[in-house]
Amino acid sequence: DFPPEDPFTSGFCAMSWSEETSENGNRKYHLKNFMTEEEAQAENFHITHKGHCGSCSHLQDLGVYIRQNLTSETRECGLLGSLSHNLMRNCLLDLGFSFPCVTIWEWNILNTKKDCLSVCIWSYITNEPFNKPDGSLNDCLQCDEDK
Repeated sequence: DFPPEDPFTSGFCAMSWSEETSENGNRKYHLKNFMTEEEAQAENFHITHKGHCGSCSHLQDLGVYIRQNLTSETRECGLLGSLSHNLMRNCLLDLGFSFPCVTIWEWNILNTKKDCLSVCIWSYITNEPFNKPDGSLNDCLQCDEDK
């Protein structure tokens, strides 16, 4: 259930369908890290994303990422987290993330609050666009990426 360990941060995460099914009837799959796309293809794996597999590499989580821009939704979850950690967790679960991925998002939200609270509060109050006119991230999102 957990992503494979990999000391290398480059490469690709890939998946391969299994012939097995879970008790609820869903087809199982395997995640594996590869250094090149060719290596993955040679083993009949399909690239899901660049970089090694992580806690948010499950197909359930990739589906959440593909479906929507998560900035507003996760910001709302962070605001709920100011009232209760359980409200934040349930908000993230309601977005469709798997529990392992939710724990990563929880850490990210708490870290952003710790390191970027003042700049992000201002961004929220002023309804600042996510991107500046030159296409770069606004100061809150850039702080989140950097820290």
